[in-house]
This record gives sequence, C-alpha cells and structure tokens, in this order.
Amino acid sequence: MSEVTIWHFETEKKIPRDETLLRIVAALEWMGIEFLNSGSPGVRYHPERDRRRQSRPSVQGDSRD
Repeated sequence: MSEVTIWHFETEKKIPRDETLLRIVAALEWMGIEFLNSGSPGVRYHPERDRRRQSRPSVQGDSRD
C-alpha cells in the first residue's frame, strides 16, 4: 500500500475500501498495536508483540543493516 493511499484516507479525499482498512489494521497489529474498542476506544503499543523486533525480512539492497 502506498503512502499516497494513506494520505488520501487521512485527508478524506477518498473513502478506503474494506480490504484496504483490513490491511491497515493488520499491518498496525503486526507492529504491536492493540485497538481498544470497549469502554474507552483507543490504541495501545505492546513492544513484546512487535514482530519487527522479532524478525525483519531482509531486502536485497537494504542499507539499514
């Protein structure tokens, strides 16, 4: 998903499809974000659930290592 897609969603230029919203939620949950929807809506970060910390797929040409 591109940054432009997210920007269109954030600026309300386009309404995201259900599939797009599910992909955004899945990506955030993969990074350790928990969505709180009962009583007090919000989000919480769980570093122990952040899969980026557990394993990062290597990308050819990635110079961050």
